[in-house]
Amino acid sequence: MKDETKSWDKKLDIEKYLISHKNKLEEILLIINELHEKTCLIISSLEKTQGDSFDKEENFDCGIQYYQNPRQNKPINQSICSALCYVQLERNNFKEASAYFHQASLFKSSCKQPEESKHITLEECQNKVYDLLWKNLNCVNNNDNLERIKNNLDFGNFLENNNVKTYFAALNSCKVIELHKLTQEEAELLRRSQVSIEYLESIKNDHLENSSKSTNNPRTSSYENDYLTVSYPTEIKDEVVFQDIIAETGYMHATCPFTGKIVQSNQSFFSRYWTSWYRFVSRDVFYVLVCQGWSGKRCVYFPNLEIIILIHNKPPISLNLTEEVNRLKSFLVNNWRQAIDYITCKENKQTVALTAFNPQMGHYLWNELTGIKRLCDSGRIKNIDKFIIGHLQYFGSIQETFSEIDPSKIAKYGKKELTNLGKFILENNYFAFKPGDRFIPEKLVERIRQISVQKCSESFLQEVEESKQYFPLIWINIRAGHSGHREWVGEVDGIANIIRQLTLDYPNAAVVFDGASRIETTSFERDEKMIQVARDKAKQILDLLPENHIKIYNTIGSIMYESIVWASTVNFYAITAGSGACKASWVTGKPCITYGPHHMMELVKTTSLTVESKPLIRKVPNEFITEAPTNHKGPYGYDWFYCDWKGIYQEMVQLIEEIKHKKAVV
Repeated sequence: MKDETKSWDKKLDIEKYLISHKNKLEEILLIINELHEKTCLIISSLEKTQGDSFDKEENFDCGIQYYQNPRQNKPINQSICSALCYVQLERNNFKEASAYFHQASLFKSSCKQPEESKHITLEECQNKVYDLLWKNLNCVNNNDNLERIKNNLDFGNFLENNNVKTYFAALNSCKVIELHKLTQEEAELLRRSQVSIEYLESIKNDHLENSSKSTNNPRTSSYENDYLTVSYPTEIKDEVVFQDIIAETGYMHATCPFTGKIVQSNQSFFSRYWTSWYRFVSRDVFYVLVCQGWSGKRCVYFPNLEIIILIHNKPPISLNLTEEVNRLKSFLVNNWRQAIDYITCKENKQTVALTAFNPQMGHYLWNELTGIKRLCDSGRIKNIDKFIIGHLQYFGSIQETFSEIDPSKIAKYGKKELTNLGKFILENNYFAFKPGDRFIPEKLVERIRQISVQKCSESFLQEVEESKQYFPLIWINIRAGHSGHREWVGEVDGIANIIRQLTLDYPNAAVVFDGASRIETTSFERDEKMIQVARDKAKQILDLLPENHIKIYNTIGSIMYESIVWASTVNFYAITAGSGACKASWVTGKPCITYGPHHMMELVKTTSLTVESKPLIRKVPNEFITEAPTNHKGPYGYDWFYCDWKGIYQEMVQLIEEIKHKKAVV
């Protein structure tokens, strides 16, 4: 009883002291930046005055009670409320912290304080919440605490998107390690962190048979790849096998970098359409980043170590991994309520495939339709619960192209903006992935060609048939890139000179002008602008030609299926390196002459390794191409260029003679 009385007397003494020295307490609260500093200052002040020692928590509780007591006439301002909010956050008292935050937000900012003073601000409280949320979203066995946060934390609309993004970008705390050029120091860091280099390599090269080792999964996989053609590159197959795991089992599988065991995940976070993160829980939480055009594995991220391991060093190596991590942090913290529900939900997640959101036609064919075709060929397409389809179905509707997909499983994503796609996935508790590949099988493009012919009118097909009287029939691409990349400076004059020379040397020749095509399923403002630019260029070219020039067909702005039919009819193509090759050489397999900035030409192979038909590609020699004096920078460097039209024409003449020779032999 004496101990209890003594304890009570001590509390009364403390409260009396705080009340009598309320200005001092206010000063203390205003100049402290961290909880332990606040507490130590209070204790120090009390010990010097009272000559006694006090319990840290007990002291601070009394301080908080003092400010909560409505009977006291005490000074309250934004700084004090912010300080109390910060302390309650430190103690995981989310409801109390939220109340102080809202109270602080009602005040105008405090008057300017002395420079030596440090004040807890609303912004610091927000930042504290960002850290707290991110930390708790990446703890093992933390569902109960996440639920407590969801039910008690309420900062209203103050957790603004731009603030979150700015905060995490400013921290820039991640260390990036490239697995293919690991230093001794980095290897030692991983060893101390108990991360195995061998297991990281295994994540990079995981094969489907690993899924049979995972536990508690009713949808196990027996991987067969006999459906792949002989020409399907083994290297590409190894890069996309994990997608087959997802379709087959409803989970992504990976080797745990800590234990070496096979772990599985059905938690996917799309911080943007191009990048998806898969969250794994083992001894600690880690993420696997899937990006690349073909949705390949890129890196492993350890949020509690703040280490990013690059496991795939193929282009685009310009990807800023730290920036991608900050996007992930911002996405989850901005959508923290949905993220908590998603992570803690015990219901089964539907496996969802995303496609037709890609604004680049070439990558849509090369990297998206190819992935769906592979899943169709293997029969795994039937295991996918739903297909979320965007508005950019360049080559007709997905259902037309892939009759293997159950129409009842197709759902259109109504919004053209992709900013809320990741949130949409969270809210619907979807496990999402983007089927991808980088090998174009002949059967896929054959489908596209057949469907295109079926959609064309009889009058259009008759016009195309009549064009076959001309030889050579040459497709010339007029580039009007939406981003200004790979611009041929002097393109109008150059193409006009080529047509003038063709008129002299091959009077029975004809040219098909190609530019941006319209999408059948939607109107796309960006494409309309590109169409107008290309049409203006075509008119300028025609104005430079003599009256007796060779026949010219203008397909700029045509519906895509009409462009495909034209592409299937011409003898060969002349195009700037890029997506122009898609509806030309990739879909038809016919020869192509290409030109562009040097760094792009280095990537162009003389025989396409990503198309089963292996169309012949002739590169305009480097001596005809020079860099244009401009500061315009594309994804891979400064990419405007001059091209001497004679270099293109030289390749045309050689190709025409080769075609003539083949016809004569036949």
